[in-house]
Amino acid sequence: MRVLAAIVVAACLAEVAAGAEEVRLYYSRQRYNVEVGFSGTLHPGTLFTPTAEQYPLLLKRAHIYFGDRGYPMDVKVWSATGSVVGSVLASFALTTEMYPTWTEVDLSGAGVIIRADNFFVSTADRANRDMRPVMVCDYPGAYGGHHFISWDDVAWQLQTTYDFSIECTVETNYDVGVVPASLGRVKALFR
Repeated sequence: MRVLAAIVVAACLAEVAAGAEEVRLYYSRQRYNVEVGFSGTLHPGTLFTPTAEQYPLLLKRAHIYFGDRGYPMDVKVWSATGSVVGSVLASFALTTEMYPTWTEVDLSGAGVIIRADNFFVSTADRANRDMRPVMVCDYPGAYGGHHFISWDDVAWQLQTTYDFSIECTVETNYDVGVVPASLGRVKALFR
């Protein structure tokens, strides 16, 4: 009976550990069909709302579709409570690529782990030019509760016309469950 119980426990622990997976989150139909120009002082951002089963999650990469190559930009990751943008968790400098190549940002080095609630990813032109590089967006917007703009990174205004091409790859169920090294170790728990 103890061996059977040990096998069942080992199988359950393996299922928990196997729950971790890499997922790309996005809030659009992924039909990026229009270029949208923003002034250099305007910062577009996307609110990410993971499901309860995905926590905790490790932020791995941000993906943004720009229509211009070679522009210096910043990408910021923010905390968010509901749809209220909180504080900056990490900031990254990048140089834009031009579609059909995604501009990729490695977020994993910052070690941002979201344990509950939401997070937010925004872009900003490092040089504050009159016009920043265009972003390729999905039109018309289908995910109106997820896209915001700001002029000062303080007040964020809901934007419903376009779905921004800001996507994020995360590792779900990060560091949840550990499979025992051997069945003998599990058996020892039942002595």
